[in-house]
Formats: sequence, C-alpha cells, structure tokens
Amino acid sequence: MADVTGPISTLPGARPPVPPGTMCDDHPDRPAIARILGETDSFGSEMIDCCAECRDALAKACAEEIRRAA
Repeated sequence: MADVTGPISTLPGARPPVPPGTMCDDHPDRPAIARILGETDSFGSEMIDCCAECRDALAKACAEEIRRAA
C-alpha cells in the first residue's frame, strides 16, 4: 500500500529520495530503490515505493499507456 502525505508541491511521476530502510510496497522482503509520486492533489499525494522489478514494471506500463493514448 502506498504512503499518503500532506500538502505537496510536486507532480505525479516525481521521484523523491527513498528513506533508509523503506521496503517495496508489493514485495515486503525487498528494499525499495525508487519512490514515485502517484496521484497528487491539494491534500497530498501517494508515494509508491518500488524494488527494481516493480520500478521496471511500472515504467513499462506507463510507456504502454502513453503509446495507446497517442
């Protein structure tokens, strides 16, 4: 499950630093190597913490969605 923060000024897709000791949201036995902002609004944003496998899968899914929209 993604963390949720308070008000934030960055946009979805931003990659803030991963706090030490953070584990992957989908694989709790793996350390997170990327933190990606998900849905963002004036109340805050979702932070998706990913291991390398999840980061690569998310990047591939985003690229496919962009291709379909074009």
